[in-house]
Amino acid sequence: MRIEQFNSSQGLYQRHITTIYQDQSRFLWVGTSDGLCRYDGYQFETYRFDPLDATSISGNYIQQITEDRFGKLWITTSGGGINRFDPASQSFHHFHNVDSDSFSLSNDDVTAVFEDSQGQLWIGTNGGGLNWFDPATERFHQIKYNPTDANSLSSNFVSAFCEDTLGNLWIGTSGGGLNRLPSGTNLDQPNNLKFERFYAQGAIYPAAVYRTIFEKIRQNSYLAAIQRPEPGQEQLDFFNVEQPTTALIVSTGNSGPFGMSDYGWLENADEEVIWEMDERQSTFLSGQTKSRIQAQVITLQSGTYRLRYRSGNNGFLPETFDERRLWGIQLFALDSEQIAPMKKQLSERILSNGLP
Repeated sequence: MRIEQFNSSQGLYQRHITTIYQDQSRFLWVGTSDGLCRYDGYQFETYRFDPLDATSISGNYIQQITEDRFGKLWITTSGGGINRFDPASQSFHHFHNVDSDSFSLSNDDVTAVFEDSQGQLWIGTNGGGLNWFDPATERFHQIKYNPTDANSLSSNFVSAFCEDTLGNLWIGTSGGGLNRLPSGTNLDQPNNLKFERFYAQGAIYPAAVYRTIFEKIRQNSYLAAIQRPEPGQEQLDFFNVEQPTTALIVSTGNSGPFGMSDYGWLENADEEVIWEMDERQSTFLSGQTKSRIQAQVITLQSGTYRLRYRSGNNGFLPETFDERRLWGIQLFALDSEQIAPMKKQLSERILSNGLP
């Protein structure tokens, strides 16, 4: 087998190749970490970002390329949003995130783009969830993970798309498993799309657990809490329990190669650890796989306690406001009628769904 190599002699100056795509005109498009290249069978032509040229490509780190049914190329970039390339004019049109515009692209770190059999364009981002592009209005409809909705997108870190022979759209995520959007889904209300999730075994708590936690946060019904801890610090919160109390303890943190780098625990008055976040008992929270959460129903006798949290140096906070409210360690008293349902919900981690 003979392998032909391409390098600077043909005009390919970048060795880090990120993606390859052949268009309808049989041009080969090569995405690199420093620009976009087009190969005509003889030479490579390179397109790079030029701050003085509004029609140049918007970023040099290319992540994915696809062609729509109108012959326009869509090129995703890391940090530069997404580009639509018109071969006739040889110009790029840029789409970016605009904070003040809810119909703009949700995030400028664009990881994937896909046109389905109905001509719908789907865009995945690294932290901003999923986008559906409406070509009639040139608006983006942002679709994001909601921890209290079991039918929402499972993660805001979207990495891949595929459409099966039945017209179902499959969306792969980083850390949140796989999502299926059923064929024939009505897109008139993109904020209410219902996804079916597929996880690794024991990957996530049911949405009912999160609804209870967020309701407790809304009611400010803490026994104690360390919220949004400062990076690189160990924090402490003393509290007293006047009578035996059943409580829900919730800790979030990051896992690493040597165990948890951020985690919380609970000590009694003698500084003995009576509960500690355990990576093996934790579940996926959101975003990257290392982002974890653990919740448990515990019983506290009357006395003095110390809630503690150790934070790593990376200063990590989750992407969404709801997830940031969870970050740290929190302890909530449970009413008698809440105890049994919460124990049942915590035991019902969503297991993997086998693909048909």
